[in-house]
Order: sequence, then structure tokens, then C-alpha cells
Amino acid sequence: MERYYLAEHEKAVYEGLQQAFAIYQFVNKRVVTLVLSDGFRELFGFEDKAEAYYVMDNNMYRDAHPDDVARIADAAFRFATEGGTYEVVYRNRAKDGSGYRIVHAQGRHVYTEEGVQLAHVWYTDEGAYDSDATDTGSALKRAMRNALREESMVMASVYDYLTGLPNMTFFFELAETGKETILEADGHPVLLYIDFCGMKFFNTRHGFAEGNRMLKVFAKLLAHTFGTENCCRIGADHFAVMADEAGLEDKLKSVFCEFGEQYDGRTPPVHVGIYPHRIEDVPVSSACDRAKLACTTLRGTYASAFRYYNTDLRDDALQRRYFVENLDTAIREGWIKLYLQPIIRATSGMVCDAEALARWDDPKRGIVSPASFIPALEESGLNPLLQ
Repeated sequence: MERYYLAEHEKAVYEGLQQAFAIYQFVNKRVVTLVLSDGFRELFGFEDKAEAYYVMDNNMYRDAHPDDVARIADAAFRFATEGGTYEVVYRNRAKDGSGYRIVHAQGRHVYTEEGVQLAHVWYTDEGAYDSDATDTGSALKRAMRNALREESMVMASVYDYLTGLPNMTFFFELAETGKETILEADGHPVLLYIDFCGMKFFNTRHGFAEGNRMLKVFAKLLAHTFGTENCCRIGADHFAVMADEAGLEDKLKSVFCEFGEQYDGRTPPVHVGIYPHRIEDVPVSSACDRAKLACTTLRGTYASAFRYYNTDLRDDALQRRYFVENLDTAIREGWIKLYLQPIIRATSGMVCDAEALARWDDPKRGIVSPASFIPALEESGLNPLLQ
């Protein structure tokens, strides 16, 4: 499906509305913003029209309360894919930064003469959100408080409940279409696999609740940098991103810097593996595995860093896997041999001791030094089998 373009005079009429109103289209599993009214920009604090369109296309829930993002994003996805009506109540940061206000969003589908489905959504400011308020006030505010009390029981189907980013399954679908979009624009797609170094120590020292808050901060930073629908929380402290290679390293350095400034510099380092599409066109799931392989090579680095996948990493991984999978055969067939290296006393020139050295004498690979197979066995917990 292609993006729909309204006639300029029609778009101008909609943009001039003082009511908070927007028109969206669901194209290739992504929400595309077609119209934002002046009332919408006033409600959500956008002074610049271009900024408003950019944010709604790339980070629609930027100012929504982190605990509400997954719920409203999931509702929007169901509305786009299953039809019906759209109605959500959520907290959005006040444009002056003073806490949150309750926003009531309602929408329905409208079809053009050409049969294109568009979503018309209008928004209402229902007042300030007060978490300490009693059950007095409007029925809508009471409903909002009840929804928040039940929020922990709600699990989104396509969005991660903690960060509000697409979950892994949905992200793989989005990333496939995102890759094609980048290629059509003569770009160079890359898949990023992101992991934190030392997250367990952070949780032990500061608690899991603080760890979850930090993950939300990082997810919001990713969404701001790469766009919400280009990011995903795979699970735990692992994230994935589909991006264009142009300007990538500067963006990653900016993410490292901004994230490192959080919590007075107490955030753990971030490791990023990068798989460039130019190496080989593979499914997003395979690209993610290869990016993860590049990321794991940074384990010994306690600093934020990134590394590109290459064929040397692949060959090394295959070799390590070979040693692990064939250890039992090597022991049974006698491929692992013991060599004695004499130690000669310098004063007398006589042999005074010997150093035992292991060599893997493979019928296909020839003599393999311990520097190649011992680390692979140690990482897999199999080294004691040689003792």
C-alpha cells in the first residue's frame, strides 16, 4: 500500500482546525501522519509544524507516560488492523513540563473515494492528572485511575509492556518493511543488537525497580534517535534496531554520551553489534543473530562500544562450535594428544622438567593449537573434560 496524499486545499482546511485533530494511515505496518491540526499542535506543545509531523511519524508517544505507552500503542495497532473504533485515555506530559495531563483520544476509520482507509482521531484535554486524588471528579478521571490500578495486569500483544517498544515478533515484521524502505531510498540498512554490560551488578546495587526505570530511559532514547517503530526490546536488557548506515556511528556515540549522563554516570556500558545488509541480504532474524555475534566479542570491554560483523567473526564462531560439538569424538578417537616441552636449566644445560602441552590433531583441520580450542571449551564449560 502506498501513502495517500490529500489535496493541498483539503489539507489546509484540516490543518487550520482549532480542535485537536489528526489523520493517520497505516502503511506497511507503520503509522504515517497525514494531517495535524493547529489545535493538535497547541494541545501537545508543538510550535514548529515540521517538528510535529516528524515526531508523530517517528516517536509518536514521546511525551506519553512510560507506563501508558504499551497500552495505547497496542490499542492503536488493533484499531489499524482489526477495525472498530479507537478510544483510549492516557497521561501525557504537560507542554510546560509541569506533570501530566489526561488526554482522551477517540477515532474511527474513514474511506476515501478511492477506497483508501484513513484514521480520523480527535483529542481532548481532560485536565491535570493527580495520582493522589480521591475518586471524586469526572467519571473519565475515575476511569483513568481505575485503569492505572489495573495496568499491571495488562499485557500488550505486539508492544513490550515495560518500554512500549514493539516486541520482537512484531519488530521483525516492521524491520523487513523498514529495510525495503531504506533500500528504495538508496540507503544501506543495518541491524543493531544491543546489550548492557554489567546489568546484573546494577540491579544488585540499585534494585530491579531502578533497573526497569533505566531500561525505560534507554528505550526512550533509542526511540528518539531511531524512531519507535525501528526499535525493539528483545527481552531483559537486550534491544534491536533497524537503521540506515549513514550517520550511524555519530548517532551511536550520541546515545552512549546521553545515556552515560543518566543517574550521575551510574549506567552500565552499552555494547552494540552491527550487521550491515551490504554483506549479505538475509532475513531480519538472521541479521539479528549475526549482529549479536559481533556484540558478544565486546564482552571483555567495560566501556560503551560497537563492532561490525564480518566474515572473520563468522568463521571464528563456526570453528569454536566445531570444537565444542566434536569434543567427545576427539577424546574417543585420540585426536587430542599430549606433547612434552622440555625445560632446560640455563646453568647446566640439562633437562630439569617438562611442560605438558595439548594439541588437537584433527583429520581434516590438521594440528590445532590450544589457543584455538581451549577458549571455546572454557566458554562452554567443557574444559574439565580434558583434565
